[in-house]
Amino acid sequence: MPPTEPVDLVAIDHTLGMELILPVYAPPWAQPLPVTMIIPSKSEALDVLQLYLQDPTWLKSTWFTEGSLLDRRAGGAAVRVENDVQCEVVMIPLGDGQVTEGEIEGVISGTARALEDDFDRALMISDSQAGLQGITSTAARSGQFRAIKYDQLIRAAMQ
Repeated sequence: MPPTEPVDLVAIDHTLGMELILPVYAPPWAQPLPVTMIIPSKSEALDVLQLYLQDPTWLKSTWFTEGSLLDRRAGGAAVRVENDVQCEVVMIPLGDGQVTEGEIEGVISGTARALEDDFDRALMISDSQAGLQGITSTAARSGQFRAIKYDQLIRAAMQ
């Protein structure tokens, strides 16, 4: 069966006021990602973090992620820490964007580096609930590209 031609979004007539519907990336029957997301309450967050940081399982694969916005320019970062020592830093300049995009790119970059270093488990620590919730959802929405990027990264590691 020949591949379908890509849709030219510019050529679509939007004068009727109808919203363009694009296909969702992951079908409902796709296996869930082997990712556990924990979003504790504000009062419990530090206690939960301390429990994870005391567990030797996460000693070499703990990453702190961050997103920022300065002068309307967004960026993200991922920092690997081992025994309270900074071991690796990944910076992701995005240019125009939002803080949440930087947070998501930090998680993606930290996860990618952990997989490149052959860690089968990694602890990604983010202070962005929107980023954490958005990265594991491939539902059609703004920013879907980054969720798909993360999904593909994890699925490639599972093969």
